Amino acid sequence: MNRSNMRGILIAAIAGLVAAVSLSWAGPAGAAASGTEQDAELVLAGTWVLNEELSDEVRDRRGERRRGGRRGSGGRGGPRPDPEQIARIQETVRGLVGAARRITIAGDAGEVVLAYGDGREVRLLPDGREHEGVAGSGTQVTRTAQWNGDNLVTAVELPLPTPVPRSLTVHQTYEVQDGADGGRQLVVTSRIEGPARRLRAGDREVRRVYDAES
Repeated sequence: MNRSNMRGILIAAIAGLVAAVSLSWAGPAGAAASGTEQDAELVLAGTWVLNEELSDEVRDRRGERRRGGRRGSGGRGGPRPDPEQIARIQETVRGLVGAARRITIAGDAGEVVLAYGDGREVRLLPDGREHEGVAGSGTQVTRTAQWNGDNLVTAVELPLPTPVPRSLTVHQTYEVQDGADGGRQLVVTSRIEGPARRLRAGDREVRRVYDAES
């Protein structure tokens, strides 16, 4: 298989997953901190439970896989790219943008810890600098995080395997708002930027809404 065919198959596989979660393709949402880092951390802290009615496109894992794009033919007579590589990319992106059922946020202005109901834990250093880390099934990623007023803005850069000469970046914003019933709600907005931007993979952002656990 030539490099052009391999690149097309890898991009198609990634685009299929992104289409399944209906993400929009946009640039980073980061901005300079406004000097309220301590207040912002205290606002985000707590345990949050997914509100399915107010969240976009909440599907179970089997549904995401069924809608994750059809398989390619493997090229004109050539072998398919390593299926484990493709599966690893898909699993990592799914873990980053999937609808977690429960999130607990703790820490302080210098370090924020996100603990998920499935046992995953992510530590963020909101200093605007790049930090190496691991996501999914051991995939090496680069994370950045910073405060934007009361909001926490993060980016996770995922290197794509050769022959795709680019990376894929997941941008997320964590914001606390007042709910209609007067309670607090955490809104997590996700966007992706990467090679699949040129493909028709959705035209809106994904918004997950969480209620404060009582």
